[in-house]
Amino acid sequence: FILYLALQKRLLTRNKLVAWGCIEEVQCVLSEADNETHNPLFLQCMFTAQVWQKILHWLNIQREARRWDEEVLWANTHYKGKQARAKVYRMAVAASVYVVWQERNQRIFKQIIKTPGMLVRKIVQEVHLRGRKWARLDQVLQSLNAYPV
Repeated sequence: FILYLALQKRLLTRNKLVAWGCIEEVQCVLSEADNETHNPLFLQCMFTAQVWQKILHWLNIQREARRWDEEVLWANTHYKGKQARAKVYRMAVAASVYVVWQERNQRIFKQIIKTPGMLVRKIVQEVHLRGRKWARLDQVLQSLNAYPV
């Protein structure tokens, strides 16, 4: 559900909450540099770009992390269909969006802070755990059976 909201740009980011008068601070809690809007939260923020770059490396995708809109377009071009690699990539995107949103909320509401490396490990674990449901993903997941450095 979080991925759906992210794709629709419907997540309640700080810039939207400020516009509604709910909060006053618009600064991103992940990078502590940019204003929190949809694009910086997903992949333009230094923190999330670092997480996604490591996930791309783990997936053996040799390119730089892109802006959210560009990443979605790239994924629609390169990783659509029913191939195992495409499924694993989409699972990694969904897990990344969820884990980053969860980290953002943990920092705001519980003052719990994790490093990018900790988020990467959690994303990799989620992909492996969810991927076990499909036997056709075994071979791809076996090739990804290590944490990215």
